[in-house]
Amino acid sequence: MAPLDPPSPVPEDNKTPSIRLEEGYYLDNFLTVLDTVEGQDSDLLKAEERRFRDDFQALDLAAQRLYVRLISRRGPCFRRDRLAYDEIPDLDGALRALQRAGFADDGSTAPIEEWLALLLRAEAWQVADELLSTSIAKTSRKDTLLSALTEEVEAADLRQHLEATLQVVRPLGQDILAVYRLLYFGNLGQDWTEFVLRDLGVVSFEPYELRRELRHFDCRQAIDDSLHMRQQQYEAHRLMAAGDDDGALVVAQQVAAAEALWHPITERRRHALLLAVARQMERCAAVDDALDLYRRVSRPPARERRVRLLEKQRDLAAALELCEAMASAPNDESEVVFARRFAHQLRRKQGEKLPPWQRPKRPRRSLRLLRQDGVSVERRALEALAEEGLSGFHAENWLWKCLFGLAFWDIIFAPVAGAFQHAFQYGPLDLHSADFRPRRRDLIERRLDDLRHDDDLPGRLLEIYERKQGTANRWVAWHPNLRPRLVDALQRLDGHQLATVCDRLSRHPGRYRRGFPDLFVWSDDEPTGFQLFEVKAPGDQLRPEQGAWIDFLNRHGISSRVLRVEWEG
Repeated sequence: MAPLDPPSPVPEDNKTPSIRLEEGYYLDNFLTVLDTVEGQDSDLLKAEERRFRDDFQALDLAAQRLYVRLISRRGPCFRRDRLAYDEIPDLDGALRALQRAGFADDGSTAPIEEWLALLLRAEAWQVADELLSTSIAKTSRKDTLLSALTEEVEAADLRQHLEATLQVVRPLGQDILAVYRLLYFGNLGQDWTEFVLRDLGVVSFEPYELRRELRHFDCRQAIDDSLHMRQQQYEAHRLMAAGDDDGALVVAQQVAAAEALWHPITERRRHALLLAVARQMERCAAVDDALDLYRRVSRPPARERRVRLLEKQRDLAAALELCEAMASAPNDESEVVFARRFAHQLRRKQGEKLPPWQRPKRPRRSLRLLRQDGVSVERRALEALAEEGLSGFHAENWLWKCLFGLAFWDIIFAPVAGAFQHAFQYGPLDLHSADFRPRRRDLIERRLDDLRHDDDLPGRLLEIYERKQGTANRWVAWHPNLRPRLVDALQRLDGHQLATVCDRLSRHPGRYRRGFPDLFVWSDDEPTGFQLFEVKAPGDQLRPEQGAWIDFLNRHGISSRVLRVEWEG
């Protein structure tokens, strides 16, 4: 069997249903966002944000539709000659209404780069031919033409030339829209297209409780912190991409120095920003700056990176002290594994008479196979194992995630404070964080106990599969081959084994969702048992998360081996 594709909201036939949406559907969805936020979070809105909703609702229908059309497109600026909507016949009248009400302008204050981005390549060449002092090839790439224009032509002259040839439209209020989107979706990664996926029947979402007392943001400061941290992340990554590491460091240092009780989501973003910039400081050998940033981060792998940098600086005593702190109070099991191994190496470097560190001896076997172009190493391994009377499929991460998603479906979508913000979620907002289990501890403990004593595990999970099929769940991939493979696995997997895997997964779903062995295999002669294989082609190395899962599974009686493949010829 071919491996399953990753989770996808697309229907199994991979075709979008032929459903015709009502005219102006996008405006109805936009008004739903405004009204929902007003009803659920009005106490968190500033005066100008509430006024935005009132002023928008005072616009005529055509102006409302044009505004929503514009903010739903990739901008921020647009050319008037490329705007046309059948349901807005008097587009210029609608545009004038937006400008009078302060919902759009002519882009005259927008950065010149945003105007240049509106040009076609041929138009960019025409402008370059007219304004540059030197000739430029007609076949030049657009980015080359734009770079030459911004470097060699005064911005005022360039703007004057473009204003004479382009009529620009720019929707305003993006900062206020960000607040509404954040309050409605709980993040800025989702937008109005979520409504369209639902309306077209592409995605069916789980019905769960949305109550004001369970809302994600409990104060205005949490909203402002989240928006600010997202902007700081964007700015730091923009500077690093542009090669301005010093500028990114300044941003990170300002974030690190800010004394605030951050909202949990903001705190995760803060740590992500500091880790990213610290890693970049490592790459450019700014070790002291990297160490300073890593000290401000409590989540892995900050302490591991500090240990490695201290060792490079030959401060072995400080590195060893930090290793011992990690081993005695780890943030997760990866810190324990690292701390024990690295502390052993540090003691040897300090002169202690210790034997070399012994890597874990993991069960393994080898295969010599003929390589076939276009055929994965996992596929070739399955074919070779089939010749030995073994059956199986490529399971890797999807199988265990799907089993977890089915077995814990009601717990994943349980009403928990801060978990659900809107009707288009594939799971709770804390699904991939370390907070997932503590917030549902009793529910999870009871479910694990139920699994251990379930005499009809296949029946229970397949019933959930049938009842929920096609419903969005971040952990369940609705693939055409999912059910038969679940049947194959559940015929051989007992409740104790599934509970063991789910126990670890639930402790930090985001961290432990990767690293499962590639293959789920069983013997045709002994169909009740199974074994797992992590397949490695020549040159491939076992990643830490893969080794951790293999060790964990074997400790709990679930046979897992590394399968080394060598190519013949």
